[in-house]
Amino acid sequence: MKFRIIVFVAGITVVCMAAGTQAADPHSCCRICGMYLDVYHRTVATAVSKTETEHTCGVADLVRLIDAKGGPNAFSRINGP
Repeated sequence: MKFRIIVFVAGITVVCMAAGTQAADPHSCCRICGMYLDVYHRTVATAVSKTETEHTCGVADLVRLIDAKGGPNAFSRINGP
């Protein structure tokens, strides 16, 4: 009986650890809403700051990003669709 409990607990541990090591998402996503950028390739907008380039799925999320980062002066380049 003790052996069965140990095997059961070991099995649960292995299943939990395997669930935590899922593969990374192959799609790049909008930083604001999480939509896949390859689906919205015609409306993708880009904002380039001094430290990074951020992509959004559209103009509405681009405006939210610009507002969250402190306005258009926080970016060196902003490209819409």
